[in-house]
Amino acid sequence: MPLRLKNSDCPVPDEKCDGKSIQLASTECLNLLLRLCFDRDEARDLLTSVSSDPPLESLRVGVIYRRILKASEANGASRKTVEDALSRKLQPASMSIEGRPLCDMASMWAKRRDSIDSLSAAAMLWYVARSPLPCWRRLEGHIIDDLYYRCVRALALPVEPSAEAEECSVCSVGGYAL
Repeated sequence: MPLRLKNSDCPVPDEKCDGKSIQLASTECLNLLLRLCFDRDEARDLLTSVSSDPPLESLRVGVIYRRILKASEANGASRKTVEDALSRKLQPASMSIEGRPLCDMASMWAKRRDSIDSLSAAAMLWYVARSPLPCWRRLEGHIIDDLYYRCVRALALPVEPSAEAEECSVCSVGGYAL
C-alpha cells in the first residue's frame, strides 16, 4: 500500500498523522521513553487505561512496558492515551526546545548528553522522535544509543548515593538506574 503523504509530509500511512505523532517514533524509542517517564506504579496505571487485560500486581516491570507498547501499536485510542500521557509528563521539560531546528537539537544534545537529567533527555528524545523528517532519525538513534550507554554505565559504576540524596547521582532517577 503506498504511503499517503499529507501537507506535513508525514511518512506514516495514516490519514490522521499531524506530523508530530507518536507513530513516527521507533518501538525502541517508545520503549525507552516509557521507561524514562513512568515508574512501575505509573506504568501500571497507564497499562490499565490502555488495555482490557486486568493488570496483575505481580507483573514484572518489563512485561508492563511491553504490554503498553503492544496496546499502543494495536489500537488508535490506546496510542492516543499513551501519547497524551507522555506529553503531559514531558511538557514542562520540553517547553524550551519546541520549534528548534535539527542543528540546534544536535548541538544541544552533544553538549548536554553526559549531564542531562532523565526527564530532560526524554523530552529531547520525544521532540526528535516525533519529527516527520527522515533526517531526524539519525539524531534519534544517537540519543537512544547515548541513553543506553548511560544506563549500562550507571549499573557498572560503584555509586552509593549519600543518605541525604534522593536521586542517583549518575542517572538522576530517584534511587534507580535508568
